[in-house]
Amino acid sequence: MTSHDDHVDRDDHRAHCADCGRPLTAPDGTLLEPWPGVDYPCPDAYLALSGHEREHHARGTEELCMIWVRPLPDFYLRGILRIPVRGEDLGLESALWVQVSEESFLDYTEHYEDPEHSEVYPGQLATQVDGYSRSTSLPVQILTRGMELPLVVPDSTVSHPLVRDVYDGIDRSEAELRLRALLLPASEG
Repeated sequence: MTSHDDHVDRDDHRAHCADCGRPLTAPDGTLLEPWPGVDYPCPDAYLALSGHEREHHARGTEELCMIWVRPLPDFYLRGILRIPVRGEDLGLESALWVQVSEESFLDYTEHYEDPEHSEVYPGQLATQVDGYSRSTSLPVQILTRGMELPLVVPDSTVSHPLVRDVYDGIDRSEAELRLRALLLPASEG
């Protein structure tokens, strides 16, 4: 049985990889060590479904989702929301979900493998973003980028802390606090 001490270098007290022995370092938000992205694997509406509803009334992939529990189906696209960190090259990124119209969904799927596809679709956030109360239903735009996940851009005219942070940025200490808050529960469990 391996003890915790086997993974800590006694000289510098850093944790090391159990497989290769290299020191584990925390990402520092630089181009060489970017911060981890926050991943929301499915729309909140999917999470609210019962097991039966998920099996019989929802279909999706890692980037597309359709739910039909109401008279008309709901359509979702996944995209990247960026919160800039003032004075830094990189910011915080979240892969989250946006509810779009059927027309936008069908157009996106029709051009899904087109590397030149560039379109803007209106929608609303379908993910409750950690650290921001009432972020679902915020109006946003999805900006497609060929084969990459689209960008999610909130409506700048809406008064909400998430919108403010996307347009004004946050400082480095705030970014680090947010990442610690998100990562800490996972590391303790």
